[in-house]
Amino acid sequence: MMNFMIMWPTMLVVIGAIVASQYYESNRWSIVFAFISAFQLISYYAVPWTMVCAGIAIYLPTGTVFSFWRYKRYVCAVVKRTRYTCDEFQKTQAMKRLHPTRMWTTIVTWIIVWPFSMMSSIVSDIVSVAEIVITRILRGAYHRIYDRAVKEIDASDDNNTPKVE
Repeated sequence: MMNFMIMWPTMLVVIGAIVASQYYESNRWSIVFAFISAFQLISYYAVPWTMVCAGIAIYLPTGTVFSFWRYKRYVCAVVKRTRYTCDEFQKTQAMKRLHPTRMWTTIVTWIIVWPFSMMSSIVSDIVSVAEIVITRILRGAYHRIYDRAVKEIDASDDNNTPKVE
């Protein structure tokens, strides 16, 4: 029972570290934390090696398919970001860094930690949508306050201004 009480909080911390390291694009830490979590699960549940090999045989192809989606998403985001904010030299450097041969470590990391990378992508999307919605709501509220204040000023100017004939 004590092992169970220590195991799951530790596992949640490690999984949180994997998601955070994926969010901040720290590939080496993602892999380290992924191996720690795999070791924890395999040792805690005493999983037979045949099951581990079968799991790897399913896990890695799934991660490979995910890495194509993640790479496309990443490339589109970088291109969109550099299109408007960078000069020609920075754009050229960014495009060179996006080439698959230069991103091999990142792509392998996406294959190895694909469930956590997917969670990171989903969390990032949710945060982005929440940020946009909150910003629009707040901006709209401030615009309405401003518009009412300007209307009141315009109305009071019309009432207090003597008419010139």
